[in-house]
Amino acid sequence: DNLKMMNTLIDSVERFLAEETELELSVERQKRGDEVYSRAIKISPDSTFNHLEMKVPAVHLPPNGQSHLHIQEFVTGGQKFSDLTDVNARHIVAQEMLRMWFEEALFKSGFLNADLHQGNFRVVLLEEGAKIKILLYDFGLSTTLTKKDQRAFILIGAGAELKSASTIANGLMEAMGSG
Repeated sequence: DNLKMMNTLIDSVERFLAEETELELSVERQKRGDEVYSRAIKISPDSTFNHLEMKVPAVHLPPNGQSHLHIQEFVTGGQKFSDLTDVNARHIVAQEMLRMWFEEALFKSGFLNADLHQGNFRVVLLEEGAKIKILLYDFGLSTTLTKKDQRAFILIGAGAELKSASTIANGLMEAMGSG
């Protein structure tokens, strides 16, 4: 039983590494991330900041397949989320990142960046214009959820919020194809 589990783990790591090094797939995922995550929104007027912009750097395949590297728009600046000292900015970034992630994954396109951690985004605070800019990177661990997967995740989340074991079980059954 443990051997079977180890083989499954090794197989999944091998698939992950093969996908991570597949140039066309990597570029396609980052372009998809740009389509669904790039946005500009207004923030509550009672905040120090009144605009938030999320941006995914442009990415391109090399000309004529001459390289195994892709070309990404050069962006600089910003800081890790944990380095933000402005508490209001931290709250806005956390709230809007989670809102964007959940809305897209569960209620809109189904696109899911499964590797959204502070090493894969930078935050730029712009006093001029009172804007927060978030630069999102690395879409290697992303996929598009099916409607069935979206439903399963929603049921699991609702069950957790409502403290309903039967709703969580229904979500798990849906995720396993037994729903």
